[in-house]
Amino acid sequence: ATGLDAYQRHLGERLGRAAFAKDKLWLRHLVEEKKRIDPHFADVFDEAFGEISYWDDKYKQRAAANDEFDWFISFQDAQGVLEPLIRRDAKILVPGCGDAPFSRDLCAAGYEHLCNVDASDVVIERMRAASASASLPATVEWKVMDCRRLDLEADAFDAVVDKALLDCVRCRTDGRLAAADVLREFHRVLKPGGTLIVFSAHTRASLEQIFDEVDLSWYFGHVGFESADAGKPFLLSVVICEKHAPGAGEDGQARFAARLERAFSG
Repeated sequence: ATGLDAYQRHLGERLGRAAFAKDKLWLRHLVEEKKRIDPHFADVFDEAFGEISYWDDKYKQRAAANDEFDWFISFQDAQGVLEPLIRRDAKILVPGCGDAPFSRDLCAAGYEHLCNVDASDVVIERMRAASASASLPATVEWKVMDCRRLDLEADAFDAVVDKALLDCVRCRTDGRLAAADVLREFHRVLKPGGTLIVFSAHTRASLEQIFDEVDLSWYFGHVGFESADAGKPFLLSVVICEKHAPGAGEDGQARFAARLERAFSG
């Protein structure tokens, strides 16, 4: 078995599921997470997920309850994807950071150069205060930004780690166009050779379609898992992309695939 296979088994065991396939991971707990956010949600993403007013209200409610929320997967479970691909000294963009403990946990693990952005000034104000209270380093930044139009320099980041932001954007009435704008911005701010990691509840085929529609210069990889849970489970996909570097050559995709294999072979 390859290192990637081993990681898939590891994550499956961590999530307490029994049967896994290479292209999918069904997460029953995603349903429970969504109900925790709002009990009336159906089994699909709601259009409200794409509206900032919805999130402002949710962030105010969670702040009043002194609560926080980590979408899809914790840092501890994502660590097996992140550590082989992103150096500790990397400059990382965390789009749609929300009130998740994810960035705090990233920092605790040694990733201290973080730019956390969210369109909600409500949550950014809260996270700035929490960051100061926790004495996080000044290199951990919190900024109010629309990820469709990032006020950030081009070629500035070694990595972008998206955990559900792309999914929420796709819930907008103009979701396909908005998602394309977000992907273009991710590509623009990444350094050549930089890495994009997207945790998504969409299928591989759906994600490949949106990436193909935008047609940007990067290499595409996918990891996923499946469980045999009853009911109507959700899919978790992990997309890993590398922005083309000058002189990459025609064998770039093959070299990228080899990079992924080396990353997960330890």
